[in-house]
Amino acid sequence: MQTARHFLSLLLILALFPSALMAQNSQEIEQGYMNGQMIVKFHEWIPSQDQETLLALHGLTIIHRYPLMRAFFVSFDSRIPVTQQVEAFRGMREVLWAQANNLGHRSQIFPSDPNFSQSYALHNTGQSVGGSGGTNDADMDCPEAWALITDSSAVPIAVVDSGCRLTHNDLSSNLWVNSGEIPNNGIDDDNNGRIDDINGWDFLDNDNNPNDLDGHGTNVSGCIAMAANNGTGSTGVCWKASLMVLKDGNTIPQVALSAAGIEYAAMNGAVVCNFSTGYGGGNYPALQNAVNVAQNAGMII
Repeated sequence: MQTARHFLSLLLILALFPSALMAQNSQEIEQGYMNGQMIVKFHEWIPSQDQETLLALHGLTIIHRYPLMRAFFVSFDSRIPVTQQVEAFRGMREVLWAQANNLGHRSQIFPSDPNFSQSYALHNTGQSVGGSGGTNDADMDCPEAWALITDSSAVPIAVVDSGCRLTHNDLSSNLWVNSGEIPNNGIDDDNNGRIDDINGWDFLDNDNNPNDLDGHGTNVSGCIAMAANNGTGSTGVCWKASLMVLKDGNTIPQVALSAAGIEYAAMNGAVVCNFSTGYGGGNYPALQNAVNVAQNAGMII
C-alpha cells in the first residue's frame, strides 16, 4: 500500500497556425496581448452558421475553431485597438464572452541537471546539490514507484509548452504516436483537421512539427519522461511514456494557442496534461473553458 500511494502521488505531481500567428513584437510584449486577435464565444442559442455570419459581418477572420469549447479564435484589422474590439463584442447580446489573445510566461520550475544523482526531487539521499545539503527522503519516492512500474506508455501525457526537441536521444522513443494517422502521406487520416499530426501539433506555425526553439518544453518533457536505464543522460519520472507534444508558442506562449493545445489533448485521449505556463492575474475565459472541457473529458491538468 505504501508504494501504491507513492505511485499515485507521482501521477498527481505529473498533473501539477497560419501566418497570422507571427512572433511577438516589443509593443505586443509590453502590452501583454497580440494585436488584431481575440477569442469569442457566442451564446448557445445562436445557431453555428449565424455565429460565423456575425463574425464575417464584423470583418473578423477565423483563425481556429474550438470544437469542444464552441468558440472562435479570430483576427481583425490590427489598426483597431484590441481593447476596443473586445469591449464592443462583450456588449453584444449574442456574445457570451470575448477576450484578447493574451501573452503568458513559462514557469521555470524544473532543473536541467543531466545526472540522476543530482535529481534530488526524484531520490533524495541527503546529497549536496549546488553546495547545499539535502534532506534524506524529502523526495517523490521514485525508486519505490519504479519497483511497481517503469512503463507508463499506456497513459498518454500531453505537454502544452514550447514544443520538444523531437530528436533528443532520451525523448524520441517516448513520444506519443497518433495511431489514427499514416505518417507523411499528406492526408488527414483521422479527420481531426490536422494533417500528419503524428506526435502532436504546433499551434504557433499550424503544422505537424512541434519542435522546441526555446528549450523549456524539452526540459519539462525530460523531467516527465526522459528514457531511463539506458546508460546515458539522466532519467525522468516515467522511464517509458507517451508524450503528446503541443506547442503554444516559443519563449512567450499565447492564450489562444494554450487553449487549443489543452482542447486537442482532451480530444485525442491524453489522460494527463502538464501545463507549466502562467498568464498572471486576470480573467481568461478561453483558458478556463479549455480546462473545463478537458476536465469534463476526464483529463487531469
